[in-house]
Amino acid sequence: MQKLPSYPMTQSKYDSLEQELVAVTQQRETAVEELSLARAMGDLSENGRYKAARQNLNQIDSKLKRIKHWIKYAAIIKKSNSHRVELGSYVKVEINGQIKAFTIVGHLEADPGQNRISDSSPIGHVLMGRQSGEAVSAKTPSGILQIIIKDIC
Repeated sequence: MQKLPSYPMTQSKYDSLEQELVAVTQQRETAVEELSLARAMGDLSENGRYKAARQNLNQIDSKLKRIKHWIKYAAIIKKSNSHRVELGSYVKVEINGQIKAFTIVGHLEADPGQNRISDSSPIGHVLMGRQSGEAVSAKTPSGILQIIIKDIC
């Protein structure tokens, strides 16, 4: 029996995917109209506008398929009152002497620039299941980081 995929995400991410699905569906309608206009121009073998419209429609269809897949297999993160790091946790840590804060999210929402790290990232992975006060090491591309968990919200 094949294991179905699961995409952990916040309710906010799920809602934004649904909004994106509506927007991309509308883009598809426009792309289909453009393809019909280009097809009506005649010889398809030398019709650059038709080829471009077909490629655009293919890209939109791929995006729609991907978004529908993520929505279908979404696992909405429901944060418990656990005192352990889990998906959805806001974690304050000390890394090599500097205080940093992260929210642990699924890989679809990861955005290190916004301090949203994936549970499968080197740092996120070693933090999962840990408690305040624990010290861990994370092997990252920039070297090994010594991390002390200061607080979990």
